[in-house]
Amino acid sequence: MLNHINEGKFKCFVCEKSFRQKAYLKEHIESTHEGKNNFECQVCKKIFISKSKLRWHKKSHAPKNEDRLYECGHCKNLYKTKGSLREHLKIHTNKGEFKCILCPMTYPTKGGLKLHHLSHGQTFSCHLCPKTCTQKSNLRTHINLVHKKTTRYECNICQKRFYMKTSLNVHKQRHSDERLFNCQECNKSFKLKCDLQAHVKLHVNQDKFKCQICLKSFSRSDGLEIHMRTHTKEKPYKCDRCEACFAQSNALTIHMRTHTGERPFSCDICNKTFTQSTHVRTHK
Repeated sequence: MLNHINEGKFKCFVCEKSFRQKAYLKEHIESTHEGKNNFECQVCKKIFISKSKLRWHKKSHAPKNEDRLYECGHCKNLYKTKGSLREHLKIHTNKGEFKCILCPMTYPTKGGLKLHHLSHGQTFSCHLCPKTCTQKSNLRTHINLVHKKTTRYECNICQKRFYMKTSLNVHKQRHSDERLFNCQECNKSFKLKCDLQAHVKLHVNQDKFKCQICLKSFSRSDGLEIHMRTHTKEKPYKCDRCEACFAQSNALTIHMRTHTGERPFSCDICNKTFTQSTHVRTHK
């Protein structure tokens, strides 16, 4: 009975999804919104978590015929419903607005203001490595994942452990043989939507980020950042059990298994275990 009474008590300020417990809301924000692109409607300033949802929402502002137009008396924008016009008017009248204390920008929703604050560049630095985050909660997640190796959920198929339940659910899809997400450019298929999205960027931004030293190109900024360490010889990821240092965090993760004895990958034929998935493929 209590579960029904408290249902929807904690609401996400970005997508307005509701949760019974504050911990569930926090996990939702960390896994769904933090560090992700959010898309803002330029008419009513409402925030959406994907371009497709924003496009669908914009239809509510587009008039279907000339007989149902409501005009803003301030900027002459047209709206098909009184509700859309009323929401837009908050931008001009300051009614219910949330004002940024660092610049003149104002927003009709608290969520819009919170996302705007990130643009002012406040960062929180990790005391264990060069990583910086725009929010304290992101930094806590980074420390738990990378440095403390905190895990709370275990895959019942391969025993790999995860810090967040959402990460476990995504991981389990990789054990499936289904490839439901198809690239429209080259017909390559993927098990996860995020893999497809990353792949599509390769078609769109093949040469977007270029190394000024060797002119090698990358589709993502983090790929260029990692590559630059081959020139600078920077190795920011340090083992806390020996003197080994690494340029990439995944290399440190693999190295740590030499200390812990962890061998999370196994052959499904003879059950021999390995420290890396590539070793399983070579073994077969």
